[in-house]
Amino acid sequence: MARVRWCLMCSVAFACADDTAVGDGSAGGSAGEGVTHGSNPDTAGTAEGGSASEDSGATTGGGDPFGSALEIPLGVTFTPVALALGDVDGDGNLDLIVTGTDASSAVRGATLRGDGAGGFAAAVDAGVAACSAFPVVGDVDGDARADLFFGTCEGEGVFFRGTEDASFAAIDVLAPWTDPPVRSSSFADYDGDGDCDLAIVSVGDASNELHLAIHGGATPPWPVNSQPIMVDANPGFDPDGLTAFAGDGDELADVLALDRDQALVAFTSEGTGFSPPVDVPLAIQPSRVAPIDLDQDGVDELVVASITDAAFQLVKRDADGNFLASSPAPSDALQPFDLAADDHGAWVAAIDDDAPQMAVLQPMLDGSFALSGTRELPSPAVRVLAGDLDSDQDDDLVAATFANGSVTVLLAGE
Repeated sequence: MARVRWCLMCSVAFACADDTAVGDGSAGGSAGEGVTHGSNPDTAGTAEGGSASEDSGATTGGGDPFGSALEIPLGVTFTPVALALGDVDGDGNLDLIVTGTDASSAVRGATLRGDGAGGFAAAVDAGVAACSAFPVVGDVDGDARADLFFGTCEGEGVFFRGTEDASFAAIDVLAPWTDPPVRSSSFADYDGDGDCDLAIVSVGDASNELHLAIHGGATPPWPVNSQPIMVDANPGFDPDGLTAFAGDGDELADVLALDRDQALVAFTSEGTGFSPPVDVPLAIQPSRVAPIDLDQDGVDELVVASITDAAFQLVKRDADGNFLASSPAPSDALQPFDLAADDHGAWVAAIDDDAPQMAVLQPMLDGSFALSGTRELPSPAVRVLAGDLDSDQDDDLVAATFANGSVTVLLAGE
């Protein structure tokens, strides 16, 4: 079965170059000796994984697959708010991209270069400037280096291309277009040609629109095709997040749009645009969604988390393409704020932005969730990402424990 081709999506197979999830800035610290996996025992987390009691629809899992937590100091001079993963310098290792704001509220960024063994060098100035501090990562020029797109306070957006020294340089990519401010965006291969395209949702007073910026080859600009978002089942739909996923088993990525107050809808890619949205039935108020291919058949299931309801739901598709949601499974371990999913379909990690905890769960096709273990973190985390940080073909985890001035890394199998 064909597998959707992602752009730099570090945790998903068939990368069209080098992508990752939505990231969440004066320069970082000077370059210097990196922090290597296992080299900082004084700050490494010591919480044990293991089983949690069976309760409220959760069953006991098969064991936490991760080793001891390692804190990586950020060493940045700005307030970090967002974290992303991508190979910025093109050496084949995933790097950490941290963005935020300085004392003057200007957006700043830093790159911590990965060593391919789970360690990271000291932060270097990423050289970014934008209105938003929350970029998405993709490859806009086909050089296998991570590039960034930031939404702006007006229409359009700004791009920065990754360079060999792990900083970014501004680049013009999109053909001129005028729309309300960008709310969210997602890089993936939406037209099946192996290149990164960009889906963008803009939200205005009069209308909401979904845009597809189609990769224009080595020489920009990329053309932008736009369509209004009309969700009949939810006329007040206010899209707050885009997530690419393998929705139907073809080689075109599809996209989910989330309204954190009420709904989740899916758009199927048609190559140059998207089909009308289909409502994903839920019994919880969604706050985050993580695509995960549990049965490795090329079609993603969806794990939906709700902070409001403190619960998870699993969504599958039947043979006719209809979305089928399981009964909600209450989350006893934490209130799930963010999710990261394993590319092999083995686990989902969830963090709570109000408590220094992480839970590792095994979603089941019957809609239950086996709690494999919980971890104490040095501070609450605002983001958790999955990616192969140590080049062993297994996804690892990195949590944005910014309140502790760090990120926290957990390597699989350690």
